[in-house]
Amino acid sequence: MKRCFKIWLLMTSNSFQTILASRLGVLIFVFGKLFRIILYLLFVYFLFGNTKEIAGYDQNHALLFLLTYTLLGSIGQMLFREVYRFRPRVISGDFDFDLIKPVNPLLRNMAGGFDLLDLITMPIIIFLLTKVIITFNFGLINFILYLLLSINGLLIIGAIHIFILGFGIITTEVDHAVMVYRDIETTGRFPVDIYKDPLKQILTFVVPIGIMFTIPVKVLLGLISWEWIVLSLGIGSLISILSLKFWNYSIKKYSSASS
Repeated sequence: MKRCFKIWLLMTSNSFQTILASRLGVLIFVFGKLFRIILYLLFVYFLFGNTKEIAGYDQNHALLFLLTYTLLGSIGQMLFREVYRFRPRVISGDFDFDLIKPVNPLLRNMAGGFDLLDLITMPIIIFLLTKVIITFNFGLINFILYLLLSINGLLIIGAIHIFILGFGIITTEVDHAVMVYRDIETTGRFPVDIYKDPLKQILTFVVPIGIMFTIPVKVLLGLISWEWIVLSLGIGSLISILSLKFWNYSIKKYSSASS
């Protein structure tokens, strides 16, 4: 584990140098990310301009769900950005070299491209989220469970990216799978309670958007039972295990570009 962490730090350093090579590009992308956050906040403001509640949630609730989604989604993009560059490595044959190097190929192609741009905007997101959280009354246990289930959500996000990598090895299609996931992920900006069945059930158990983004907030607000907490942690563990098994399966099915 210590060796993997050192390797990750080295790859992160290389990623920073690549990103900082274009300072104008950094400014443009950071502005774009900040502008997206502003648009999210304005959407909530205007959404609740003429109504007090939606599905039993008021404006502060909506902001809590939105900022939790933004934080977890940004961390996922920040850590797993290298997945977006995986397809060229497969079709060019560069992935062959990852398999013979003394570095875990999953680590190299999943977390080898730490995104500095998301790290720059992270303090702003955390500040806004903290400002919203302190407007609610909750116990210490609720907050600890909120953090625990948020970590569980990040594990699921990581597992989904592993599935995408495995899918990319078998089919060489990664970009479309990532974009489909990103589109589905946006449904987590608000609690899945606002959607009707069967979409609500699909977003909870098939593509666990509700487990990733909605459940942590509902735990903080004291709106769900212990059964849901245990179920959420169980689903997160199961998906993580299955993703690693699928990755190992895809590696066995990999056909070298030079073969």
